[in-house]
Amino acid sequence: MQNYVNIFTVRGKYTTLINLKSLEKNFNSDSFMRVHKSYMVSIRKIDKIEGNEIFIQSLRIPLSRSYRDQVLECVVNNRLLDKK
Repeated sequence: MQNYVNIFTVRGKYTTLINLKSLEKNFNSDSFMRVHKSYMVSIRKIDKIEGNEIFIQSLRIPLSRSYRDQVLECVVNNRLLDKK
């Protein structure tokens, strides 16, 4: 979709004319992270990671190899901090 981004929230789907790189700069990196060249997710919404997929409720989001280690580390650290 080139410079259009779909944003999914609990309230619905929104389409905006902005590229993902610009959107990434505006989001808090403690809460959101890039997981694929075409996807960003809220770290706290991740239910599980299985293989190269991230599950958020019934959604399956691809996890690229280039982001995999960074995502796993962030999710594990985030979950450990939540338990303190």
